[in-house]
Amino acid sequence: MRYESPKCGVWIFRTTDLDSVRAEGSRASGKLTLTCRSLLGGAGSGRRRLTIEVTADPSSFCNADPIWVPTLDGFSDNPGCVESHAAVVRATATGGDDDEGSGPWVEEIEMTCAALEFGGEFRSGLVQ
Repeated sequence: MRYESPKCGVWIFRTTDLDSVRAEGSRASGKLTLTCRSLLGGAGSGRRRLTIEVTADPSSFCNADPIWVPTLDGFSDNPGCVESHAAVVRATATGGDDDEGSGPWVEEIEMTCAALEFGGEFRSGLVQ
């Protein structure tokens, strides 16, 4: 996961660098949360935590036939995907030397008119 902003600079979370990247979500609730934590942090930056929450009203998802997607056998609507173009993205970036990365740097941003898509087995199930 890469996060870049004027305040935080470039943050890169890689599981190969012992960082934690976790996704949880549900089509039924219209919510996807990504939580990234660095164990080691960057040079002189301490530990970092990034939480990205994408939400959309469940009624804003296309409820007609699933959207066709590429598969090994060509395009198909089975399993397909559903999407909303009325999502809101909220990102919170914190950092510091404590175990949770909840130290002095704090940045919160919000973006509207985003897209949120659940495809395949995640169309009706939980993302974990």
